[in-house]
Amino acid sequence: MAKKIVTTIQKVCFVQFLHPGGEHTISKGIDVLYPWNYKNHKRKFLETTAQYVDQNNNLQSGEILFWGEWEPDSLARTIIPVPANGTDLPHNIHNPLFITNKNGNVLAKPYIINKKGNKVIRQNTDPFVFGKNFYYSICQQGKSNGQIKHLANGSIILFGSKRGGSANPYFALDTVFVVASNKKFTTKNYKKDLKGFVPNEYPEIIGIDLWEDAFKDNNNFKRICCCKPCNPNCNPIQYTCYKGATYLERTNDMYSFVPCVLSKTNPQGFERIKLTEADFNNIGITIPKKGIFNNKLNQHYKITITNIQDNKKIWDKLRAIVHQQNCLEGVQMDYRHIIVP
Repeated sequence: MAKKIVTTIQKVCFVQFLHPGGEHTISKGIDVLYPWNYKNHKRKFLETTAQYVDQNNNLQSGEILFWGEWEPDSLARTIIPVPANGTDLPHNIHNPLFITNKNGNVLAKPYIINKKGNKVIRQNTDPFVFGKNFYYSICQQGKSNGQIKHLANGSIILFGSKRGGSANPYFALDTVFVVASNKKFTTKNYKKDLKGFVPNEYPEIIGIDLWEDAFKDNNNFKRICCCKPCNPNCNPIQYTCYKGATYLERTNDMYSFVPCVLSKTNPQGFERIKLTEADFNNIGITIPKKGIFNNKLNQHYKITITNIQDNKKIWDKLRAIVHQQNCLEGVQMDYRHIIVP
């Protein structure tokens, strides 16, 4: 008998999404090629050309700095002087690169063999905050059919990390993601499922193309796509690819953004935006007894079912906090695509 599939109705939610908060660093140097990552996820302090919203709510263009995820190659340089211990200031600045041959194939190896003899697939970038729209597709969605796969338009996902240690933990924000639309897909049929919905380079940056190979290979990959070990006959997992609202195409007057500063005026960078439960206590929304934040988590997510009106109040408060901490809002970031003959 076929296993019954449990479905979940799309609901407007507020999601605190925690991912690893360590920083990708080099010891010293300028324009050092930092290769595609095959180890655990970390953040990069990134510099790129972008469109951003200034303190007067005007759309501008220029070079910005921001915290984010970019696991492909980058050009890294150390920040001088070195930040003092005990701060969350960045140690390096990375310029994001996407390096391919003339046929569009990524030059970085699909996988490496670790010391235990396992294949380790190159890391994916999720969320993806480059180009016209932000995207979030795979991380923490897994085999379950939970609410994380069924977020309605107008939902807010805050991507960030636990910082501050056990004594004074706080949520260090790097990305504000407002859901505008979504598309279901599987690793086996992603080309058909996501055609026209995502940029051409997205499947390789997010790593979907590698997962398809893992289905056909019974060797023990470190990252498992569906079951242990990978079985070519298993049922593929269905994921939800979320597309973020933009400054020009908003959802309930909300848009996705990353806190940022201008490169020319802030060469030392900035600490990630600090958030706690108390920041949202008096903004006219109903907060459940368990709250909307859990700053004891190192990784995973906390979902709170809300409504579109409360999410707008949360979003407005987020913008105010970002401005209070002297940051702007990056809304469309670029990466440099290098084609090697």
